[in-house]
Amino acid sequence: FPYTTLFRSIDSIQEHNIMAIIRQLQTDGMATRTVNTTLEILRPLFDFAIKNKALRDNPTRFIVLKKDNTKKIVINGAEMFKRIFEGINDYYSTQPFYRALFLFGFTGRRKSEILKLKWENIDLDNNYYWIEDTKNNEKQKYELPHFVKEALLQIHDTRMGLVFKSPVTGRMIENTDRQMNQLKKHLEMPELTLHYMRNVLVSALAERGTEAITLSGMLGHRDATTINKYLSLSYHNSSKKGNATM
Repeated sequence: FPYTTLFRSIDSIQEHNIMAIIRQLQTDGMATRTVNTTLEILRPLFDFAIKNKALRDNPTRFIVLKKDNTKKIVINGAEMFKRIFEGINDYYSTQPFYRALFLFGFTGRRKSEILKLKWENIDLDNNYYWIEDTKNNEKQKYELPHFVKEALLQIHDTRMGLVFKSPVTGRMIENTDRQMNQLKKHLEMPELTLHYMRNVLVSALAERGTEAITLSGMLGHRDATTINKYLSLSYHNSSKKGNATM
């Protein structure tokens, strides 16, 4: 483990020690987002140490890193949506378990939210479900789309505990890479992930004129401006609408 700097006495850590970790992460080819997240984790830890008088100054205070401005661009969101949606229903037509799992990606849910979902949090009679363990640490209620409900009803299960649990251990599935890779191959779409489906969803809906505040709500964001990192706008469609309005 190369990042041994943090095992020093906390009051001996200086800015150049943190920068050494950051440079090592970059040398190891870590993504900009990963490097930034490391700093975001360390900064409040040092603030906590200062608050408890274990440290006098925060060694990360003046460190500024390059922002991660990368985002997966979605071109023709509506067409992409239809292609993936039909691909999931086609490839997993006889496997409602994985059909439901991947179709949940088109409800705006994160992978962790899907895999942690419990039957007790789904109301099949009134067509809604709620997420308890969210990124915002708040309970969020969502409508259950008919295409997800249909797949859920076909799953042979006691309908207790985790929805997407391992048939062998009964515990939460930790890895869906094999099933996703099969779907990627079927669709000939190597860039596809559950997270990418969020990008496709909001881009497709934006093309149909859905407002940003609605898109943010679908994805579970408190701040409507967060939608910008998922949304790819069609300049052609925007210009056509603008010209028609003029």
